[in-house]
Amino acid sequence: MFTCTDGKHLVSESKAGELQCWDPQAGKPSGNLLVVHKKWITGISWEPVHLNATCRRFVSASKDGDARIWDITLRKSIICLSGHTLAITCVKWGGDGVIYTGFVCFSVPQLCEIFIGQPPFLFLSKSLKFTKGRSSADPPKNPGLHYS
Repeated sequence: MFTCTDGKHLVSESKAGELQCWDPQAGKPSGNLLVVHKKWITGISWEPVHLNATCRRFVSASKDGDARIWDITLRKSIICLSGHTLAITCVKWGGDGVIYTGFVCFSVPQLCEIFIGQPPFLFLSKSLKFTKGRSSADPPKNPGLHYS
């Protein structure tokens, strides 16, 4: 289970690809299951409170290769970060506004960074040494990750 930094929201994940929102005060599920991932969910991370005090958004990662940004108030996935070729094994919404995803790679470690903002900026790294930056005004020809 993953608690929002304001303590008002709680989300749990399942191997069936389902997310359950909870009311922490009542200790009971709130609303229906959120079902979008096709495989088991491997991690959840909330947007840091110093970036957004409303604590509405979190990211989930799955063995289906997608990381999804959710709005808990709307109870839906608002952005899908797809294009990973392997199962995502961990996710972290960093204090700098970057979403980090990790996966098991048997050749070269890879790191993908997604910046959320207006306009949305997309930064991709194949390693810590090489980073390309793109914005909505400069669409990438082959970004590797896609919004859907």
